[in-house]
Amino acid sequence: MSACCQAFWKRARTAATPQEAVAVIKKAAAADDFLVALPVISPGGLKTIANEGVSGVLMVLAFSDPDDAMPGAPKPPKAELDAQRKKYNEALTLAKATLKPYGLDTVIGKPPMAPETQKTINAALDTADNFTLVSSLFGAMVKMGSLLGMTEAPNPQPLGNIGTVTGYKITGDKATAQNGAETMDFVRIGGRWYIEPPGGPGAPPTEAEVSRQAPAPRATASGKEPEVVVGGIQVVRVVVPDNDFSAKPFNEDNGTKIALWIKMTDRG
Repeated sequence: MSACCQAFWKRARTAATPQEAVAVIKKAAAADDFLVALPVISPGGLKTIANEGVSGVLMVLAFSDPDDAMPGAPKPPKAELDAQRKKYNEALTLAKATLKPYGLDTVIGKPPMAPETQKTINAALDTADNFTLVSSLFGAMVKMGSLLGMTEAPNPQPLGNIGTVTGYKITGDKATAQNGAETMDFVRIGGRWYIEPPGGPGAPPTEAEVSRQAPAPRATASGKEPEVVVGGIQVVRVVVPDNDFSAKPFNEDNGTKIALWIKMTDRG
């Protein structure tokens, strides 16, 4: 057992039963503070959340670089551009400082969702204290958002909506329960119970929405065929009442949307 895992399992506020784990999640939701939920998220679940956090930081930096604007975006006056560069560099410095202890500052500037980038991230997260990393990432994202002009602070919801949970069934070190129509999974580690979030590193989206966007292509396509790049993916899959619009991710019904960037070749 690694030192980081031992530290994770010894943290306070963990749960003696699956019911206590659910109570912690509900407390986090009531306080609108997802950090309260972290102690009852399984190590595998924390790795998934950490991966999303690191990937999110890379995406924010990629989209916010004032010297790499989106195609067709108007160029701001020099004074404004200089101010944007200063704030961007502050955000970049903060991101590097947050990721460096885990050897992840090396992925800054690389395509966030590229297989090699994700391979590097997941390899680092295998040995990281993901509890501490997720907490640090959240704090960094709040500060970065302010620097980069984001109007809303990040408010991740690692487990979606938790309603009345019933039908707890324990089998050895595994347990399940019903959250409405959805099945919740639990795992017991070191005598304490943790919730397993849906999915995992590399797994397809399951209960809650996943929204990830890759930087748009910057270079001109070459060759005879047009260049097609996925510019954004939005997946919505969450069970809510049909008339509960406030709980729908992106105010959208369940489904998948893909935005493609197509760059035509210069045929002369």
